Amino acid sequence: MNFIEIKNLVKQYYTGAEEVRAVNGISMNIQKNEFIILLGQSGSGKSTLLTAIGGLNKPTSGSVIVDQIDIYRLNNSRLADFRKEYIGFIFQNFQLMPYLTVEENIMMPLSITELSSEEQRARVDALIKKISLTGKSKRLIHELSGGEQQRVAIARALVNDPLIILADEPTGNLDSRTGAAIMDLFSELNDEGKTIIIVTHNKEYVHYSTKCVELHDGSVKNIEIFKNAMAPAEI
Repeated sequence: MNFIEIKNLVKQYYTGAEEVRAVNGISMNIQKNEFIILLGQSGSGKSTLLTAIGGLNKPTSGSVIVDQIDIYRLNNSRLADFRKEYIGFIFQNFQLMPYLTVEENIMMPLSITELSSEEQRARVDALIKKISLTGKSKRLIHELSGGEQQRVAIARALVNDPLIILADEPTGNLDSRTGAAIMDLFSELNDEGKTIIIVTHNKEYVHYSTKCVELHDGSVKNIEIFKNAMAPAEI
């Protein structure tokens, strides 16, 4: 059974009188525990597709079904609950709070959970260790390198233990060595059972994936399946 089903997805915008289709009729299936890379140049539709999968960008038409949930048929409250349970989102510019410490940034999503303060602390401490920032939990964000800030953003996305990690150009502001280290971390998370979907324009990263989906002008141009893919592609 498919974990994520994208069916005839269309997202259009208007620039004055001109219609722009950022996503133009995409259909594809993703299995649980796949590592998907959405590859393409700026304007290819990859970020629009990613945010649609994550319940952040309602399509003009078509559907996104996650774990048999047709997410855009949910009301706003239930859609927010879906995102909290299923999705961890990571942005290119990190979107961390500069006046908070590392541990406070990671803990932010837990403020709306029913976990005790002890449970929250244990979860945050475990993640700080996982992202190799032990000893830096009390530092403010500006005291960290770019790669360390991205690790904090990843930990924040993981703190609610979501099934799906969505990352939009997570290495875009990093040098090649640091970017590779971040991709190694995503690979580890995939090995631990997370379904990973990453937007990038960098072809050097495709070998991390089980499936690379190349987009062009809002449509699927090509799909490349790698040896460790969990299941065959379906278009």
